[in-house]
Amino acid sequence: MKKIISITAAAMLLTTSAYAQNNVLDEAAEYVRSTVTEPQVGSIGGEWAVFGLARSGMDIEDSYFSDYYSRVEEYTRAHKGVLDERKYTEYSRLVIALTSIGRDPRNVGGYNLLSPLGDFEKTAWQGLN
Repeated sequence: MKKIISITAAAMLLTTSAYAQNNVLDEAAEYVRSTVTEPQVGSIGGEWAVFGLARSGMDIEDSYFSDYYSRVEEYTRAHKGVLDERKYTEYSRLVIALTSIGRDPRNVGGYNLLSPLGDFEKTAWQGLN
């Protein structure tokens, strides 16, 4: 559990560069990059790490993000575009990560990941999250 929390904390730190000194930011980015070597679809070891690294300014090899995107496409196709029946934050988190790496969430493996977010009732079900 401690490792999961520290990965999440490091990834979130990457998005707050105005509040962190450069060396701390660089260390956090390096930690996330060395810990999350193959990001998957999911909050831990997935989208938050990708988002944080994409926004960190760290020089990340292109294959890191392109391989992640390939895994996202595969996952999306395997689930027929349904990331979750109730938790629509799954869509939001993935959209944020994809746009941070310059990918269009309107066509991921043939599915528009923004469409489900147009259903207000299902999107609001989770509350403020």
